[in-house]
Amino acid sequence: MINYMMPEIGESVLTALKGLGMNILIPKDQGCCGLPALCAGDGPGAARLADRNLEALTAHKADFIVTACASCHSGLTKHFRELGPDHAQLSAKVLDIHEFLYQQGLEETLSSLPRHSNPQPVTYHIPCHLRKDGLKETPRKLLSALPSVRLVDMKHAGACCGLGGTFSVYHYDISKQLGNIKAEGIRDSGAEVVATACPGCIMQLQDTINHAGLPHRVCHVLELIAAELQKVKKS
Repeated sequence: MINYMMPEIGESVLTALKGLGMNILIPKDQGCCGLPALCAGDGPGAARLADRNLEALTAHKADFIVTACASCHSGLTKHFRELGPDHAQLSAKVLDIHEFLYQQGLEETLSSLPRHSNPQPVTYHIPCHLRKDGLKETPRKLLSALPSVRLVDMKHAGACCGLGGTFSVYHYDISKQLGNIKAEGIRDSGAEVVATACPGCIMQLQDTINHAGLPHRVCHVLELIAAELQKVKKS
């Protein structure tokens, strides 16, 4: 989804990694992690995609493999590591991009920058795949460190947005009900922007917000981080 629908997220990831002086490799032969196929009941198809990624992502002997999609992180680290020892070794190198940036000291870097006099109120939606993997706090810490952001809480921040892979397709009415709960929390938060860490959640939340007639914009946490780093670079 980042490749074809939300390339600005990929650009933001590159900006953040380059800012830390990382040597970045993007294997051309990689593809979908396979989780959508698995959720749709196509186990063999998911396994073929996992094997393809295994070959592509291990060809360059990288130290870390980062992903900017909560679902991809879950797929690569949880759902496919039992396909064999090679897949298990691959999963051990996979990190959510926020976790990686936090480990590299980005929180301290952002916190050291001058605070804005009128920071934008931003609220954070916790993707289910980060919450279930115990990674819900790291994106919040990075957002809190951003000089241009005033992080505000919303009700039901950890509730599912309603996408759930193909759930929103086959159970649209229930998906809309979940979306209404999210819209209520977003409206009452006082935020102007909703940040999250999953492209699927971004798509679903923006649709929910539009149907609710709210003015909010949904973006990836990395987009806000990259914008701040670019300001610093220009100054």
